[in-house]
Amino acid sequence: MASSIAPSVRGAVGVMLCLADMPDLTCGDLALLIAFRKEGGRSIIGANPGGRAGHPVVFPSRLFTELLELGGDVGAREVVVRHAGSIIDVEIGAAARIDFDTMDTLFYGDGRW
Repeated sequence: MASSIAPSVRGAVGVMLCLADMPDLTCGDLALLIAFRKEGGRSIIGANPGGRAGHPVVFPSRLFTELLELGGDVGAREVVVRHAGSIIDVEIGAAARIDFDTMDTLFYGDGRW
């Protein structure tokens, strides 16, 4: 995970980390997070689908050094935890909570993909 984060950070002014297995995340959800980023300045902007902290997460440039220091199979969660007091939670809707971490979540409950 860390090796995927580092190239994204170099030369950027802000970085949104998204998971690739969230099919119901919309362009509108991403645009809302970007809008909050513009207003939030130095804060972490965290998606809060259905009232539960989740992804995507937008990091300001002041945290890039910490993101670059991550190593191995470690995501950015530890950076988020370390800066929990400077997070702006943005409700993006419960549908965005769906991800494909397990075979059970590949189906919509009735056998459809």
